[in-house]
Amino acid sequence: MINQIYIQQLTPEDILKNHSESVQKLTQDLRAFIKKTIPNLTESTYPGWHGIGFKHKDAGYICGIFPRDDSVRLLFEKGVSLFDPYGILKGDGKRTRYIEIYDAISILYRQIKYLLLNALEL
Repeated sequence: MINQIYIQQLTPEDILKNHSESVQKLTQDLRAFIKKTIPNLTESTYPGWHGIGFKHKDAGYICGIFPRDDSVRLLFEKGVSLFDPYGILKGDGKRTRYIEIYDAISILYRQIKYLLLNALEL
């Protein structure tokens, strides 16, 4: 008989449960915005990375949300290849770039929408 190991998939709420209300709200707002901007993305949790990722059937992994102690990091998988006319992407890795969001005021919806839609083209 073959032993079967069942791995319970965590929900986004599981990822967020130990974070402050403000980080939870920022994350939920950002999740809703991403899903509204590109409705056909698949959302997955990544417990090892403590994040919530979004994939497109053709473009692959687009971005991920990573809640932190006092902020939320929106990471673009192919961020180094994104044209960033707003100069809001941070990081110096070989592939990814991110936006650090500290409060609702700092969510730059228009700029993030531009980057999300362009990430689909990469």
